[in-house]
Parts: sequence; C-alpha cells; structure tokens
Amino acid sequence: MNERETKLAQIEQNQADRQRLIDEGNKLNAELANLDKPKLRHGDYGYGEAKWPRLTLKADSDKMFSAGNNCCEAEKDEYQNHPTIILGNIFDDLKRNSEDLEEFEVKSKRTSGKFRAKLQSVDKYGATQPLGATPELIMWLETECGHVSIEEAAEIHQKLGQLIATAKRRAK
Repeated sequence: MNERETKLAQIEQNQADRQRLIDEGNKLNAELANLDKPKLRHGDYGYGEAKWPRLTLKADSDKMFSAGNNCCEAEKDEYQNHPTIILGNIFDDLKRNSEDLEEFEVKSKRTSGKFRAKLQSVDKYGATQPLGATPELIMWLETECGHVSIEEAAEIHQKLGQLIATAKRRAK
C-alpha cells in the first residue's frame, strides 16, 4: 500500500469513527429524552403539555389512548396530548378510598407541627360521641403547622379523600 492509499484508508476510518460517534450521541440524546417523559400507567391522570386535563386509558408498548377535553386519541410515541404532569392514578385512588380510615396524622418535615384528622360521631346536640355511637358523623381537623411541603399536602389530600369516602359509606 502506498502513502496515498494509506492516507485514504485513514480518512475513511476517521469518517466511519465520526459517524459511529454521531450515531452513539443521537442514541444517547434519544434515551435522555425518554427519561424525561413520565412512565404512564393505565388510569394515570394529570395535565398534558397543552395544560388540558388528560386521563390515560391504556398504556402499553404499542399504543397509548388518552382522553380529555371531549376527545379520545390513540397515539404511538407521542406525548403531546398525554399527561406530562401526573397528579395520580384513578385506580390507586379508588382502591385507597375503598379502605376505611378513621383518623390519620401527618408530621411536617419542615416544622415540628402536625396535621391530624379523624371522624367522630355527634349526637343531636352536636356533642361528640364514640365513633359509631350515632349515625351523624363529623370530621375533626387539627393543625399545628403553619405550612407543609407539597408532598405532605398531597398525602393530606389523599387521606382526607379516604376519610370522606369512609364517612359516606358509614352514613348509609
């Protein structure tokens, strides 16, 4: 092989190496983009990029159906109209709310305070009675913390929903 052929072979090898690095970079960029996308499950709800409420009806490796804003759409690898801010999962919410909860307490991580809630029975004069003593229920709330984190507020929100569901079941 003469010097010219050697240099041409080296140029070809450099171009091949360059293309391989570009391909690897593109692959890594695609993987990073996928890491930023939420992993959706059947029943996840939240808001899409257009800030419209969305509910994922089915999420699998092939297609994803999402509903909201008076429409249902099937899309493949397209997150524009699917929840990108996930607020919860309707099936997790239904399961949690089907389980009785009579009281709970959330301690603030930022302050020494806590948030407490519990169901109580009241008589016809409004005096509290042992739970179940009368058909009338009230929810007793007490807070000793001036503020809570978003995570703590979400936990309080979920547990208040569970308390309300318990009260509605017992009111029947």
